[in-house]
Amino acid sequence: MFKLHPRSVADGDDHMNVYPELSIEEVRRIRDRDHVHPEVPASGPIARGGRLSSIRDRLAAQLTSITTWPQLRTHVVAQTKALARSWDLDLLLRTYLFIPRKILRDAIREFGSQLEGKLLDVGCGSQQYREFLACKQYFGIEWSLAKRPPVVADVTQMPFRDSSFDSALCTEVLEHLPEPGRCLAEIHRVVKPGGSVFFTVPMTMYTHSEPYDFYRYTEYGLRYLLEKHGFEIVVVRRLGGVVSVMASHGISLACEAISERLDGRTTEQVQHLMLLPLSAAGSLVLYGLSRVLDGVEQRDAIGWAVLCRRKRE
Repeated sequence: MFKLHPRSVADGDDHMNVYPELSIEEVRRIRDRDHVHPEVPASGPIARGGRLSSIRDRLAAQLTSITTWPQLRTHVVAQTKALARSWDLDLLLRTYLFIPRKILRDAIREFGSQLEGKLLDVGCGSQQYREFLACKQYFGIEWSLAKRPPVVADVTQMPFRDSSFDSALCTEVLEHLPEPGRCLAEIHRVVKPGGSVFFTVPMTMYTHSEPYDFYRYTEYGLRYLLEKHGFEIVVVRRLGGVVSVMASHGISLACEAISERLDGRTTEQVQHLMLLPLSAAGSLVLYGLSRVLDGVEQRDAIGWAVLCRRKRE
């Protein structure tokens, strides 16, 4: 048996030559085994070091399984996409409307933790918000098969039994329905009494998805509709403010104007790549500014988010 001097091992690799009979890796293993302190709380430099070591070990294990360049390339691309999405940078690459999309995603990320149990995503589209929800079971319904939703059906005539779901999400849907009250009545029917429902609607968004774009909502109009159809308001959240409204419109209009002048000269994909530096840089700068100034002037908003509950009978 070899007895290691605690200070020599703990001080680093410079002292490990004191024990030439053991390899550096063996010394490190013994050091880690003999210097565990369960009473140390999970915070501070030691805890952070442990977390970094854990991350490093996971990355090392993943890289060990990669044996070819195509595998390495695929791994790097996947990790880069995951990192970009965790910072919402994927929105910069996909749309000129980074600011409203970022604000909306943050709201769903915040309130999605309160949507539990068996959840229905009404008008789910491509299910882009599914990862931000705390539900145990997810069901999405969409009228079009194009985005491959779990259920294809009319949201004003849902094929579900009464009180089938514990919670529901309905984001940026009501403005596209000529009779939104019918959808609200169906959500009320299929959600259990007391179940949480999260809605978002636009207030100052340009016309989109023509010709299926019918309404814009103020806080008071949305409150009236929800209470009329049997929902109890828990939280109303203003999404954005005058700066984010002006910034998102300005960036969108500028990019569209430049794109129109380029029509016929380049493809749509090339236009997007050419405008990406302008839209990305402008969006990041103005988003930071809007975070500071949106709370100063509160007479305007990009939209509204409401967490409510289905009233008990």
